[in-house]
Amino acid sequence: MKLSHDVAGLPSRKVALQHLQNVLIHRRRLREHAPGAREISEADEARAKRLAESVLRNLNRADAVLRELIPRQADLTTLNILRLAVTEIFAGHAAPYAVVDQAVEIAKSRGSSRKLCGFINAVLRRGVEGGGEAWKAVGPKKLPTWIARKVEAAFGSKALREIESVHERAPPLDITLRHQPDSLRLATAFAATVLPTGSLRMKVRPQVSALPEFESGTWWVQDASAAVPVRLLGNLEGKEVLDLFAAPGGKSMQCAAAGAQVTAIDRSSSRLQLLEHNFERIGIDCVAACADALEFRSRRLFDVVIVDAPCTATGTIRRNPDLPHTLATPAKSLAALVSLQRASLEKAASLVRPKGKVLYCVCSLFPDEGENMVAQFAGQAGLRASGAEAFAEGIEPDWKTKEGGFRLRPDFWPKLGGMDGFYVAVLEKE
Repeated sequence: MKLSHDVAGLPSRKVALQHLQNVLIHRRRLREHAPGAREISEADEARAKRLAESVLRNLNRADAVLRELIPRQADLTTLNILRLAVTEIFAGHAAPYAVVDQAVEIAKSRGSSRKLCGFINAVLRRGVEGGGEAWKAVGPKKLPTWIARKVEAAFGSKALREIESVHERAPPLDITLRHQPDSLRLATAFAATVLPTGSLRMKVRPQVSALPEFESGTWWVQDASAAVPVRLLGNLEGKEVLDLFAAPGGKSMQCAAAGAQVTAIDRSSSRLQLLEHNFERIGIDCVAACADALEFRSRRLFDVVIVDAPCTATGTIRRNPDLPHTLATPAKSLAALVSLQRASLEKAASLVRPKGKVLYCVCSLFPDEGENMVAQFAGQAGLRASGAEAFAEGIEPDWKTKEGGFRLRPDFWPKLGGMDGFYVAVLEKE
């Protein structure tokens, strides 16, 4: 067994457990603060999150190993300690003796599990001896039924299985460049691949702020599929662009780097501060305003209005394995989001100039939020689908959808490492 070079220490493992407790017990997102996270280094907190994400991606495999070893129902805290250890041994390839010893140490620090230290030690030692086969025998973790049904109905059972397989693998790090001519130079510096659409993809996931030219703003982190929508807009030099749901700012930065004058709005002041920090780092100006997109007023119209609409984010499960555990009850939440998406499109149509463009995108796998939304809306409010594929490199023919948009899926680019799920449409104002 090859041992990992990124082994979590005891502080990271404790915080990873707290993250798991947040997700699996309290239904909170991984990005929310975990108690104890501020007491450890940035590097240890990053390891803690990676370990928690690995557990969530491999929950079915960890439980298959433990199912053969636990004679009785364990409380959730004890079960999560065991899941962490089993995952680090079989997915992270950490030294088993260190993982077992530290799992016992974690149990000693938890009131509910303190009396079960001997039990945890015995279970894990038996798991190390014989759990490998049980781990390998289980297939990729299945999506929750309500998500799987929609994905299967839209794309078929084969695509569903392939998407679930992609979700099991930790995603690579994708980078968008401020200046595309830098791609070959930075690809060499980062040992990265230049993707067909122009993004760089790194083979490993290092500490981002430690990478070359981070402070100089030559690049920023952005999934390759999230970088596609702006590339469908063509020449943006001198254009006035309004980004209605702008934070954390990836699409706004792409537009500004292409020579556009950008107005970025977001209703979250903290997220808007992150956007302004990102713009400051890359050395580009924009007008930022804290406002509700549906309440935004402007005396002038814009050449381009971007609607990266709030959605279920089901296309980002490969990056956010906590999502299936934290998404709200489907029917009501989806209906509310679809209503907001339609209202956002109507708002965008009122703010774009004649012959201007509305860029609509969602990081969702659901046609109700993508294809169906545009099919129902196109032709209304004087908008029609554009031949945007003429502007972008790397756009594959089968990404085009019948209503004129583009469907990106996690199982696309299988040999390159996949991508987030996205739907994109460029609508022109008549």
